[in-house]
This record gives sequence, structure tokens and C-alpha cells, in this order.
Amino acid sequence: MSLKAQFLILGGVILLTFTLMVLFAPSNIASYVVIDVSLHTTPYRLIGKTNYDFNNASDIERLPKRIDGWGGDDFSYPKRVYRVLQAKILLSREYTKNGNLILLDIINSDRRKSFHDPKICFSVRWNIVKDEVVNVPVKTEGINHIYVNVLYLSNKKDPRKRLVAMYWFMFKGSESITMFRVVGFVKNNYSETLKVLENFTSDLMGLVYKNVEKPKPLLYKIVSYGFTGYLIIATVFLVPTAMIGYGSFELRRKLRN
Repeated sequence: MSLKAQFLILGGVILLTFTLMVLFAPSNIASYVVIDVSLHTTPYRLIGKTNYDFNNASDIERLPKRIDGWGGDDFSYPKRVYRVLQAKILLSREYTKNGNLILLDIINSDRRKSFHDPKICFSVRWNIVKDEVVNVPVKTEGINHIYVNVLYLSNKKDPRKRLVAMYWFMFKGSESITMFRVVGFVKNNYSETLKVLENFTSDLMGLVYKNVEKPKPLLYKIVSYGFTGYLIIATVFLVPTAMIGYGSFELRRKLRN
């Protein structure tokens, strides 16, 4: 069998696969962020754009301290927390409204070790009664919802003290990771506190995410150029298909001889 023919076919298949990946990838994906419930890709993954640069501390600090009746104030953790996290950016803010208190943490880092599993962190002092993934509506056209992790917690020493904690992650290329954590104190029951957190998160993310169209594949943009676009597509497909076709022809010819 001809090695040359086999290499031509293999090279053509690889080139064709790469061409398809490029053409069907979003044309401006670098300007979008990925939102997910884990540091690894999950079925809950979404794509959107933000009004803030979460790699920039001063830009994150622009997040409003007043959000639909919620009033916010920044606070700081003990210095050892910052030493352990080694995060590039850590914004901590408490919001209050109608007797409800919510703690918001936004952690940004290019080091994965800065993101400790919240389940492990909370389990030092809290029992995890239940955990789940919840769909939270967002008031934008580009993203009309996000998925978040929810932990229902009770204090190990005093079970009467309870929390509901939400958290999720956001990625922009390979630049860095941002984690959002929203924690509420249970006054009556978990369901009521969850609803308060959902409403706050919906309002907050409505400010964070832009009203944008979903990213279109590069193929769509090329086709918009009319005849020139179709000519470009035909050209990029010509090389791999020619390699596969010629390789297959040579292979059949060798097998017949």
C-alpha cells in the first residue's frame, strides 16, 4: 500500500476537520465570556458579554452599591484569607434590603488554586443539608438566565443558624477565572432565602451582562460578503478535498496493480 496516498488522505481529513472547526466557531469569540457552574465544562455552560472587565480591579469596583433597593458596603476579610487565596482581585460587599443581608464575593485570579471548592470550605463549620443547580433569570436579551450552584447549610454547633450560598464561574479565554459567590442568612426557611438570593442575583447579573446577539459562526460572516464569500469557502474546502480525493485515487490504483 502507498504510504504517500495514506498520508494524503490522513492529512486531508485533519485539514478538513480543522477547516470545519474554524468556520463554525463564533467569529468574535475572544470578546465573549463563558459562564459555568464548574471550573470544568458542564452541560450548564453559557456564552455572553459583560459590561465590566473582571480582570481589572477598578472596573469591578464600579459595580453599583445600590441595586433595585439594595444598599451595599465594602468589607474586608482577615489578612490570612487573602494570603491563602492569592487572588489577583477580591471584591467583598454586603448588601441589605428589607432586613435581608447578602454577602457578595467576586474573586478573580489566573491561578486555579485560588478557587477552593466552596463545599469543602463551608464544611469546616457548616453541614451541607442539600446542594443543587438552579436556573436564575437574568434581565438581558443576550443572556436571559444563568445556572448557579446552590448550597443549603446549617451550622454544626448551632443548627438554628442556617445559610444559603450560591456560586458560579466565568471565564474569558485563557486570561483568568472569576468566581461569584452570593450568601444569604436564613430568617424563616431555605426556600424564602433562596428566592431573595435569586432576585438579587437576577438584578446584579442584569447589570453585568450586555444585551447582545448570540455569537454567529465565522461561516455566517464570510457568506455575508456574497460571491466573494462563497469563493473563499470553496477555496478553503478545495485543498483538503483534493488531498483526500487524490489520495483515495492513488490508493485504489495501487491496490489494483
